[in-house]
Amino acid sequence: MHIDTYTPDHAADDAQRDAVASFLFKHLDQFGDPKEHIRRAIDYALDPGRGGFVIAGRNDEGIIGAVVVNDTGMGGYIPEHILVYIA
Repeated sequence: MHIDTYTPDHAADDAQRDAVASFLFKHLDQFGDPKEHIRRAIDYALDPGRGGFVIAGRNDEGIIGAVVVNDTGMGGYIPEHILVYIA
């Protein structure tokens, strides 16, 4: 297994972002959001002005797990990070 970590400083390209969004859309099924919303959360996480990170676990057949975490820009009274998607 290989783990890819994407951040604003080490951002995923469009193909990688789409692959993560497609994986989450498929595996979140009825509990998920439209693919466009998932992609916006990924883009937010990788935007240097906003921040967060995306982690994708892969094997030879493709993505087997993914996490999207967005920075809230706040701290102290609410968490600095929010788990947006995990599958």
